[in-house]
Amino acid sequence: MLKLLKGHSAPARSHEEVFAERYNELLHWALRLTDRDRAAAEDLLHDAFIDFTLGHSDLDAIENIDGYLRTVLRNIYLSSVRKATRHPTQSLSLIEYDSLALGLRSTEPHQRLQYQDQLRAICEYACRRRMSSKAGSALILRYFLEYYPGEVARVMNTTGRAVSEWLRIARSEAMAYLENPDRLSFGAKLPTDSELPHIDFSSARERLAHEFRRALFSLRHSGVCLDPLDLKELFTGNDQATIECSALARIVTCDHCLDRVNEFLRLPSLAERYGMCQSL
Repeated sequence: MLKLLKGHSAPARSHEEVFAERYNELLHWALRLTDRDRAAAEDLLHDAFIDFTLGHSDLDAIENIDGYLRTVLRNIYLSSVRKATRHPTQSLSLIEYDSLALGLRSTEPHQRLQYQDQLRAICEYACRRRMSSKAGSALILRYFLEYYPGEVARVMNTTGRAVSEWLRIARSEAMAYLENPDRLSFGAKLPTDSELPHIDFSSARERLAHEFRRALFSLRHSGVCLDPLDLKELFTGNDQATIECSALARIVTCDHCLDRVNEFLRLPSLAERYGMCQSL
């Protein structure tokens, strides 16, 4: 089916056309992942094609399509390998996936309750860490809010390379936090008035992702948003400076502030991203 698409006349910039144009390159990458197993590589490509085309991701927001599709292939391959090799009682670290949605996609519905402590710990780590390091805010934007790496870089007023490093640090620290929360010394527990609300872990995948977004936005900063004029100057001024850690921490857990930033940067709004109103 995928081979036929290479000769199919698709609308400009359609997901099918973008994938088909890169078919040979992606097949080569899939063969590397599967140790030259042609059948396994084609199955991997088929799954990636379905994931990419049905996901309806905004193509214009993806800075590096080739890198994005290679990441999709890698995540699907990683998921299939783990499903095939892990012991039924072995815990799967969801933090290793690029986003919460991808991690949930690798689990069966009946397994999600088994991962509730792990997911809550990842979210708690990100919320605590954002106050002292941009690694926490980067993880919230990429993992829980599913901003593309290029979008994360724009919100953080930094480079793609810096975002990659922040995310590397965040994943490494989150892994350590999962093993022992007391091992990291970046702050005390969340204040009583900022604790994460109840999350229904029995929810369907899409709903569970929404539950975490709702939980994050419930941490809104005392009901007082950052000054719109200050935000506009920060993100649209001629001399854009690196955003301070404290300001970034406030933005990523406030739906109002984040949507203002989306507007200034001409990025999709939260409602456009998730198909629902995020106002709390």
